[in-house]
Amino acid sequence: MTGLAVVTSSLTIIKIAVAALLLLLTIGHLFYRAFQLRRSRQVPAIAISACVMLLLLLGLGIAHIYSSTWRQIAREYGFYESRRPLQRLVTAVVLCGVPPLGVLAGLWAGGWRVYAAGVMALSCLLLALAVTKVISYHPVDAVMQIELILGIDLFEAVFGVGLIGVNVCLFQCVEDDFED
Repeated sequence: MTGLAVVTSSLTIIKIAVAALLLLLTIGHLFYRAFQLRRSRQVPAIAISACVMLLLLLGLGIAHIYSSTWRQIAREYGFYESRRPLQRLVTAVVLCGVPPLGVLAGLWAGGWRVYAAGVMALSCLLLALAVTKVISYHPVDAVMQIELILGIDLFEAVFGVGLIGVNVCLFQCVEDDFED
C-alpha cells in the first residue's frame, strides 16, 4: 500500500508541474502577443487575460498548498459543516456569471475582435473552473473528478483544452490584426 501512495503522490506532483509549466508558457505567449500587438485595440483584452492567468497560477498554487490548513481552521471554528449552502451559491454564481462576463468584457476590451474576446472568455472560463475546484462543492467535484483516460480527470482535460484554445485564439489575434 505504501508503494501505491508514493506512485499517487508522484503523479500528483507531475500533474502540478505540467499544469504550472503549461500556464507559464501560456502567460509567456500572452505577454509576447501583447507586445506584438501593442498598437492594436486587442491589447487590453490580452493584457487582462495575462493577469487572469497569473492570478490563476498563483491561486491554484496557494490553494494546493493551504487547502488542508483552511479545512482545519474551518473545522475548529465550526464553519465546516455549515458551508454547503454558501458553496452551492458561490459555485452557481461563478459558473453562470464569470464566463459570460468574460465574453462581454473580452468583446469590449478587445475592440470587438472575436479572437481577442475568445482569449479573454477562455481565460475567464478557466478561472471559473479553477475557483469552482477550490470551492470544492462535492457534487461538482464528483463530476470534475470523472477519470477519462490514463489518470486524467475531466477537470484536467477541460483545463488543458482551454489552455490550447487560449493559445489558438492568440495566434488568430495576430492574423486578424494584419487583415485590416
